[in-house]
Amino acid sequence: MGAEPGLDPRRRHNRPGAGPEAVEAVRDEWDRLADRTGAAPFLRPGWIEAWWRAFGAGRLEVLREEEEGRVRALLPVRHRHGAVSSPSNWHSPGFGLLRENRAAGLALLDQLFARHPAQVSLGFLGALGPGLDELTEAAEKAGYRGLQRTLERSPFVTVDGDWEEYERSLDRNMRSDLRRCRRRLEELGRVALDVEHDTAHLDEALAVEGLGWKRKAGTAIVSAPQTARFYTEVARWAAASGRLRLIFLRVDGRPVAFHLALEDDRTYFPLKGGFDPAFHAQSPGRLLIHATLERAFAVGLQRYEFLGGSDAYKLRWATEAYDRVLFQAFAPDPVGRTRWAAFAHGRPLAKRTVGELRRRRAALVPGPRAPSLTLRPPEKPSQRPIVTSPPDEATRGSARRYRQTAMRLMRMRATSPRWGRWRGLIILIGGVVVLAGVLQTSVGHAMLRAAGLSQESTGYTSLSFLHPRSLPEQITPAPGTTVTSFAIHNATSVTHGYHWSVSLVYHGRTHRVHAGRVHLAPGRRAEITQSIAITCTRGRVRIVVSLESPAESIDTWMACRSGGS
Repeated sequence: MGAEPGLDPRRRHNRPGAGPEAVEAVRDEWDRLADRTGAAPFLRPGWIEAWWRAFGAGRLEVLREEEEGRVRALLPVRHRHGAVSSPSNWHSPGFGLLRENRAAGLALLDQLFARHPAQVSLGFLGALGPGLDELTEAAEKAGYRGLQRTLERSPFVTVDGDWEEYERSLDRNMRSDLRRCRRRLEELGRVALDVEHDTAHLDEALAVEGLGWKRKAGTAIVSAPQTARFYTEVARWAAASGRLRLIFLRVDGRPVAFHLALEDDRTYFPLKGGFDPAFHAQSPGRLLIHATLERAFAVGLQRYEFLGGSDAYKLRWATEAYDRVLFQAFAPDPVGRTRWAAFAHGRPLAKRTVGELRRRRAALVPGPRAPSLTLRPPEKPSQRPIVTSPPDEATRGSARRYRQTAMRLMRMRATSPRWGRWRGLIILIGGVVVLAGVLQTSVGHAMLRAAGLSQESTGYTSLSFLHPRSLPEQITPAPGTTVTSFAIHNATSVTHGYHWSVSLVYHGRTHRVHAGRVHLAPGRRAEITQSIAITCTRGRVRIVVSLESPAESIDTWMACRSGGS
């Protein structure tokens, strides 16, 4: 079997890059895969590159699974402090795995877990979209413990039927209020909806957002330099690719409300919005939602996203909602088990303990107290019910099994000797578990370095094959032994202990065949040689050499030759 054109049949270039360079190396293949799979704009290279320039820390890597010179699956990840996480935050409406089919996605994720990272955290995954099931299956296969937690529930409108039918399904009082606000706004001048596809008036939109409460609350785009840089770069990328929709509601040419939005695959995504508080009485923000929804029906869109959480004002318009979840997987080792315990037990226990202590403290305050009020989002009296995805049992946390015991202890009288003894024990155990988990995070590492208990490492680690061309390009069906040699070079400023492993990937399954540990002083190099027994009849077999911390891997593949060839 010959080499594939334009590709090195010996290597897969899944190596962490310095940042945007990792995106640039696969930009064209990434965009083609996104086109074939109908991916949202948040999963495209332009978005990830802008996000990394603004918020990136650590090292960025674009994992990909290839077959016959074509990328079948792709996942951008970042490496930091031995953990793997998604390049996403609360400015990311979504994140996920790009894959043509389930098999390609599983093969890519098997490759990720074969490196044995201490923790994998991928945020803002669609609960009903592709990728979450594959992540769960791949993690369980590798022996990892997983957790899922809902981060937000995002409402949206399915654009079907005609505009008049949808408008009639809205609350009658809201329709009447919108007409009244429209009349008041028209009394002030000529009202127009201005849809722009470039960034010529982006500064005007940011100025409008800065006039309102968002600037005071620190959530406006211009409130932080990195946030302003991110949305500016996203807007330029979207304008160049034809996805930008900068929509203004104007009165005699003056902008009173705006949406910074993307439009892709017949879906409307309003990333940011704002209005001029001088027109608060006319509700220009709601009028802009009404106008952009009417436009969505008119231009033939299929979906109108609200993004973010399920705020009450969004639910009055929405027809459906879906969950964005955080997926976490923890390695089957002491560090991984500690982190899992901190998130699975320490976090919910700490939240309940703090809540109970606050209630008890409030009960001890003398004097009359105002009645407590529970504010709930108003139900939408609509002809269309809100359809939400069912809650996942995993998102409720594994600590629920201790709920009855914990709540019984919390309700003990403060004067009871048993309460004092158990309360102290619960707080101590919860504090130790939470502290142990925090010290394994980036914040914990920073705390240890500030206290002089940990030394910050500078430099890099190099992992490479010693004799890559000594491996055969083809393997016969008869059992045989192949020798692979690789080198680990510690180019950091501190002594480091490296956990290495050698795995075989065949027919989508990963088999760990060798593992070990080596300590290297700064500037030292270790050469390791291992023999591997391989038997295959068809397809390809891949040899993967991985480091646990820092997360590095190299691999090579060989074709299985039939007995008659």
